[in-house]
Amino acid sequence: KWGVRSLRLSVRNIGYQCRIGPSALLGEATLAVLMFVGNQVFMSYLGDDGVGAFGIACYYIPFVFMVGNAIAQSAQPIISYNFGLVMAAERIALLTAVVCGVVATVAFTVYPYLLVGLFISLDSEAAKIAIHGFPYFASGFVFFIVNIAVVGYFQSVERIKPATWLCFPYSEFYSVAEVLGCVGNLVGNATLGGFDNHCDSAFCSEASVCL
Repeated sequence: KWGVRSLRLSVRNIGYQCRIGPSALLGEATLAVLMFVGNQVFMSYLGDDGVGAFGIACYYIPFVFMVGNAIAQSAQPIISYNFGLVMAAERIALLTAVVCGVVATVAFTVYPYLLVGLFISLDSEAAKIAIHGFPYFASGFVFFIVNIAVVGYFQSVERIKPATWLCFPYSEFYSVAEVLGCVGNLVGNATLGGFDNHCDSAFCSEASVCL
């Protein structure tokens, strides 16, 4: 039934959503900035092969994000309904995040050639750069997934400030892309040619500033 009271309640609920939502918005914005800045930096220093390697990593980022998001959203109804009083749900969510992060890290570290081979030929230079860089890229998966789960908990109990501030470590995870780029640049020294130590240090410096 529509009326002044229902309209006021709807506006109030939208206000609640806007208060809780900035942390989620910040996380999504970080993904977009990563892909844009990463493409620019990799194109500048590694050309098409570097962008190809970085693109393969970007294909997998949403899957990692979805794992953390699924864990957070699965626990949120229980935590929110009981306002954080169900410790078992919180422990299970945290443990699941750690286990999933470890599994993803092992997969990217032990079988990078299988993951890269799904997209491009393993004989290409882009594949060689990606294979060498994936283990470094995967080193942040555990922290990334746990971070998303913890942010989801604070959103559930309407603790806006901790949820928003905890989104900033996302940038720490994405700084691993800087390591991927540096490793890719070193691989470029051996396989592509034309790169020197000055270029390596300059690349790392610029990637650090951008990310």
